[in-house]
Amino acid sequence: MKVIVTAQRGLNVRSCSSIACKRVGVLSHGTIVDVLERHGVWGRIAAPVTGWLHMGYTRPVHDDEASWLPVDALDMSYYQRRLSNLFWNGAVRPWMVILKATQGTFILDSRFGERWARLRWVGWRRAAYHFYEPDVSGLEQAKAFWRVASTQPGELLALDFERFPQTWSHGRVRREVKDFLAYLEDKSGSHPLIYTRADVWDGVMGADAWHRDYPLWVAHYSQTAETPLLPVAWDQWALWQYGIGQWPGVSGKVDRNRVHKDFAEALDG
Repeated sequence: MKVIVTAQRGLNVRSCSSIACKRVGVLSHGTIVDVLERHGVWGRIAAPVTGWLHMGYTRPVHDDEASWLPVDALDMSYYQRRLSNLFWNGAVRPWMVILKATQGTFILDSRFGERWARLRWVGWRRAAYHFYEPDVSGLEQAKAFWRVASTQPGELLALDFERFPQTWSHGRVRREVKDFLAYLEDKSGSHPLIYTRADVWDGVMGADAWHRDYPLWVAHYSQTAETPLLPVAWDQWALWQYGIGQWPGVSGKVDRNRVHKDFAEALDG
């Protein structure tokens, strides 16, 4: 049976079915796991770590929840100042870590370079995003982003579009965003992700379907919704930023993202 972790601060996984047994890992809130057998209040799992968990801190998975993977993706920037134990062997490995690289044409995230290299060194799936300024040239922003975050084959880039323009018309912003995406697509050989909220994207881009081929990383903060609110041009999401929470090894809180199974399968080929 599939269950989802409800413990807000995470749920310990132990080597046997007793609180006295050694802790072998920690599952963060919202993680979905397959329980292979029961022993009283304890359930045995084989992934993402092998061991036993207390079923009192879980609940059965709803049908819609089964459409996403059991382990979240994380996105972070310089606000997450310390990653003290994120890479230790017993930690829960995120499906992907998405790092802020740049903003506008000249702002570089001060922690991007070190973390980008570290993720490659440990062999974790990684992606980089650019915080888009809607009143600045899209092409120049794309060039600045690519200089910092050029990727390896199979890695992802993302456009973070979450601000309304202050001086430029919506029509001009749409043209500039198209230039931004086209440049990155040409350089990387793949469609960038688009991160946005429904109200922002619909308010600026409208219902035009030109962007439908780009995978959607949607922001809709909810711990109870079974599906996120999508911009009108999309009928499917790839990543869903559903909240902020704790993750073992990260000091403070970090953005949590569900990963749609169809997107994961397409990415893995």
